[in-house]
Amino acid sequence: MQETLLPENQDQFAELARFCLSEKKSLAISGNNSKSGFGYSVQADIDASMSACTGIIEYDPAELVMRARAGTTLNEIKTVLTEQQQQLAFEPETMSALYSNSREDTIAGVFASNLSGSRRFQAGSARDHLLGFNAINGRAELYKSGGNVIKNVTGYDLSKLICGSWGTLSVLTELSFKVLPAPAVIVTAILDDLNTEKALGLLSTLATSPLHASGLALLPGGIKSALESNVTQANCTSLIRFEGSRTSVDARLREFQTSYASQMSVSLLEQDESLQIWKALSSASPVAYHPVIMKLSIPPSLALRMSQLLNEIGNCNWYLDAAGAWFWLGLETTKAVENINRFRSSLAEENGSAILYKAPDEIKNKVGIYSPAQVTLESLRLRIKESFDPANIFNPGRLDYQK
Repeated sequence: MQETLLPENQDQFAELARFCLSEKKSLAISGNNSKSGFGYSVQADIDASMSACTGIIEYDPAELVMRARAGTTLNEIKTVLTEQQQQLAFEPETMSALYSNSREDTIAGVFASNLSGSRRFQAGSARDHLLGFNAINGRAELYKSGGNVIKNVTGYDLSKLICGSWGTLSVLTELSFKVLPAPAVIVTAILDDLNTEKALGLLSTLATSPLHASGLALLPGGIKSALESNVTQANCTSLIRFEGSRTSVDARLREFQTSYASQMSVSLLEQDESLQIWKALSSASPVAYHPVIMKLSIPPSLALRMSQLLNEIGNCNWYLDAAGAWFWLGLETTKAVENINRFRSSLAEENGSAILYKAPDEIKNKVGIYSPAQVTLESLRLRIKESFDPANIFNPGRLDYQK
């Protein structure tokens, strides 16, 4: 069994990268391996974990900025923020249910995977909240991008490239990111008496309404499907989340019921129950028990058409999140390749994507984890990889099946 190295700071990571270059070795980079099921197996000569490179370096609640080392756990950061009534507004949640482990996500892993939750349509994704970082590229060079303040426009915005690169471009060692005040009150309105078309129409309207809902989701299997594995129901449940002060939330709830739901039966989930349901949605828990899991990112205008396609396919459970921009799908292995290709074909001309988050290797190898890139985009991706990591020492093969 290969030993895992535990560098404690960026100088030690740089030294390790220099060794890999000189000895023509490759390096598998991880945090706590909480998302090791994503992508292909990394075939590297040396394993290196960020788990010893930990600690919050700087936190200024008044300036809404935190700086932390890469291996600091998401739970540690959330605990410190909660003490100051603050939060990570892009709402990352652990993906342990998806990959059947109990490991904690690290803050570098959150940004390297661009891990975002249900508030995506309102607050943006993880990459929109990363202010700056220290990193080591594939030439073993230390470099910095951005800074420690929210208004920072110095240099290239490398955050957009690094977020979502899954450790294939650089090793993140320190990160600065925005934090925001946490809402005092969270209430979720539940509607059970709408069909899919009417529910999607309502969510689309609310996404741009002055009511400022912070969560909009649709559960074809009913609310129990988000909290319990393998539950199916006939009813379609819409979830609308309101956050803020008690006065503001109550006023918006009254306006919602008067203007949008006057003829409907509305039930409410208060604080703890709301937190529970949105945590489940952000972590893909409703479909986590399936052997094949995909996430469709689409223009919300396509949501109805996509829901109709999904309902035509057998052995497929799904739910909609982020006001119609995301569909999380759970598939069985039977006909999975055929169905994945069908989803991607339907999105090819619509600027949508279908990312395979979990599947047996034989399915990944047949369909790929990402939608096939256009020739121009593939060429650009390869040029970016060449710029950051020309010797391909970082996480070789993680995002590319090597035939």
